[in-house]
Amino acid sequence: VLMYLLLERNGGSQDTATLFRFGAKDGAAIVHDYQLWRLLTPVFLHAGITHLLVNSFSLYFVGSLYERCVGRLRFLAVYLIAGIGGSIASVAFSTSLAVGASGAIFGVLGASGVYFFRNRSLYGRISRAVLGQVVFFSALNLLMPGVESNIDGWAHAGGLLAGIVAAIADGGSATKPPNITRLAELVHRAVPYPVLLLLAGTILALCVAASLVIAWNPAGA
Repeated sequence: VLMYLLLERNGGSQDTATLFRFGAKDGAAIVHDYQLWRLLTPVFLHAGITHLLVNSFSLYFVGSLYERCVGRLRFLAVYLIAGIGGSIASVAFSTSLAVGASGAIFGVLGASGVYFFRNRSLYGRISRAVLGQVVFFSALNLLMPGVESNIDGWAHAGGLLAGIVAAIADGGSATKPPNITRLAELVHRAVPYPVLLLLAGTILALCVAASLVIAWNPAGA
């Protein structure tokens, strides 16, 4: 929201030049000028109030439950990793300027699926319901770029994959059947040290992936 207000005060959140100046994903700048920060900064930029509101609602719908289940640190790690993963996929397969948190949100959605699958014996029907929603919304949103050309489907797919991988590597699981409606009753192994190792290792892997994309130098970037 803060970045949206800054964009509006400095040229407009739907102005291409303003978005680029504030760190939008741009393949040429990343590949040729090595502006690697553009793999993360697009996550905090949105083009227009509708874009911001849709992603904010999606993040609240998907993220609040996952954060309750795994804790703030794990949530943040998955969110940032998925955001970067989405940007890398977008650079590799799309030459369009891109902004938005959709890749990161998709990563959290995928990580939620991993968490509830891993703990399906504890959650029972809740787990099956959440997994069904994860599959449905993943398929629906991955198909949306075919209907709406302004949607960066590669960022969605890359973020989803990165979030799933991060959640699998994380290994955190519930220790008893939690009540998802009450934060105080959720029990999880949110030990900072393994999470920091996960974050460091995944960021290293993403850096390698980014280097490969740059070396590949996709056509038109």
